[in-house]
Amino acid sequence: MSQPVKRTAAVIFSHGLGDSSAGWSFLAEQLGSVLPWVNCFPDAPLQPVTLNMGAKMQSWFDILGLRPDAPEDEKGLLESVKTIQSLVDKQIQAGIPSERIVVGGFSQGGAISILTGLMSPSPLAGVACLSGFLTLKDKIKQLQGPHASQLNVFWGHGTSDPVVQYQWGSKSVDFLREELGLTNVDFKSYPDLVHSASPLELKQLSEWLLTRLPNQ
Repeated sequence: MSQPVKRTAAVIFSHGLGDSSAGWSFLAEQLGSVLPWVNCFPDAPLQPVTLNMGAKMQSWFDILGLRPDAPEDEKGLLESVKTIQSLVDKQIQAGIPSERIVVGGFSQGGAISILTGLMSPSPLAGVACLSGFLTLKDKIKQLQGPHASQLNVFWGHGTSDPVVQYQWGSKSVDFLREELGLTNVDFKSYPDLVHSASPLELKQLSEWLLTRLPNQ
């Protein structure tokens, strides 16, 4: 009789606007088949989204516009950071060191993950952001935690993304490096990729995860 796999690390991955954890079940299966960790895929609350004429959908925070200078839902952003941080805390309480926990997400989920990583009171293994963007730039220096500058980041972005434009992602990465002093940001560009994740991107994400969370 085989022994149960000991869970020594965790990946907490958040979906994008209007999606759900079920939409990323394929990634849970892919990661679970090669990386025997606790893989957590939370669901955002159902709430009105201004960008979509107030229609209710699963969303980590309200989106008022798709421009870098659009107003931001600071309250919603910080509430979602608390939600993800509480999941991190549960893994720590279960015996997994914070240095063996990665938070990540796609699009809106990626934005929340980057913010969570920067604000975390404990050092994390890293943050994976797919087609995401940095929020609260005017306040992040006051909000960031003590380990922000040491954060390891995997950032993947398609050059043909019509939703979260590639330039928005690349400028977010520049801000992390130049304004916040992050030196371990692995920025991957995917030619012709739109607002989605490609097989190559997911392969490189898995490889990065193995470097941050090697099997023990």
